[in-house]
Amino acid sequence: MLCTAVVAAFSQNKTELNKPVFKAGQKFQTSNIVKTTSKMEMMGQEMETKADVAITRLFEIKKQNGNLYNVAATITKMATTAEMMGQSMSYDSDKKEDAGTEIGKLLKDKINVPADMEMNDEGKITPLKKEKKDSADAGGIAAMMESMGAGADETALTDDMFINIPKNLKAGDTWSDSIIAEGTKTYRDYTVKSLEGSDAVLTITGKQTLDKKMETNGMEMTMLMESKLTGEMTADTSTGVIKQRLLVSEGSGNLEMMGQQVPMTTKVETTSTTMSL
Repeated sequence: MLCTAVVAAFSQNKTELNKPVFKAGQKFQTSNIVKTTSKMEMMGQEMETKADVAITRLFEIKKQNGNLYNVAATITKMATTAEMMGQSMSYDSDKKEDAGTEIGKLLKDKINVPADMEMNDEGKITPLKKEKKDSADAGGIAAMMESMGAGADETALTDDMFINIPKNLKAGDTWSDSIIAEGTKTYRDYTVKSLEGSDAVLTITGKQTLDKKMETNGMEMTMLMESKLTGEMTADTSTGVIKQRLLVSEGSGNLEMMGQQVPMTTKVETTSTTMSL
């Protein structure tokens, strides 16, 4: 199970937070568009990989137990195009003919199937059961998509949807948070760009380090990356809902496989929108 710790540090003694407010029956729709380009150097040749993924999810608060909530996240739509090592692939969940493709078979138990989770009162979630993976999950473009943030791991979902914001904000205020997860460490700094009513426009800077093992076609690989983060978001300070967020990650590092280190660079641009239903 993924273990995630979130630590926040606030300037100007801002220690009191506006936490997200939830109630049973509440529903949200969240959409994510992820555009990824990565380049690797192998035997003197540069290999470029591209993937565009668009995912729409329904997120529902089912039941409250003290400061915990039972929630269900359902992928209602997914569309993707990908190019890797001369191989192209596309998938659209709205097209019946795509159900028999490699990606369609991988996602057949995920589209329109609720994933049950538990969320705390800070908007952070963990799965109620560890997901069983098929051997088919391992190969090719499907594994690449998962490594680029479009895979089966739903535990990062609410990071795009909700935020804990210090109370009594004003333009120019800053604070920081960090997320320590399995194989990933993320550090972010926020600055209040402007305020209009309950909406705050925040700029984002930071860094992320990745030390993650993965398996493709039976071959184990380790990805070591360090990335620079930049972006901007609009958040509702009264509810903690992130209405819109653009985050760009540009990184460099190595892919270790078969005793070799393959230099690589990546750029990932993620656009997220969330609204209450």
